Amino acid sequence: MYKNPAGFEDVQTCPYNPCHQILPHRMQTHLVKCAKQHPDIVLVFCPFNRTHRLKQEDMEAHKIICPNRTSFDEYVSLSSQDSELAKKNKKTLDQISSMVSTNPFMQPEESWDDFDVPTYNARQVAKEKNVLMTASCIGLTPAQRRQFYEQENQRLRKLDDLEPIE
Repeated sequence: MYKNPAGFEDVQTCPYNPCHQILPHRMQTHLVKCAKQHPDIVLVFCPFNRTHRLKQEDMEAHKIICPNRTSFDEYVSLSSQDSELAKKNKKTLDQISSMVSTNPFMQPEESWDDFDVPTYNARQVAKEKNVLMTASCIGLTPAQRRQFYEQENQRLRKLDDLEPIE
């Protein structure tokens, strides 16, 4: 009897090529690649699990016995229960929203939609403060860098002179 090597106990067979034995977590990726290699084979997707691909004539029988159908059925029953609960709570939600809209203390104080504010210019702000700026060395010659640092030292000295002495 053939025994799979360690870690390969739960391999799945590729629907396009039965010689391909694929680990479950790699099946979706493999199916995409294998479908491109076998364009002549037409398979349809299972509505409960996209890794289940079968011939059209086998699909109806598969829908009945698909192991993923139970999770779908549970989801449908939960969503129907949720919709009934939502109908019951709709009145409460409407009451809360009307309270929020009429209460002045619950109104937002700031609006992020106001675009009348000018954009923040970090270079301009740094020029006005005692912050050491560095030259972007990309494309500057040594003479240009030296000139930049001299101007920067002069700017900082002027800012130091303007600051009040404590």
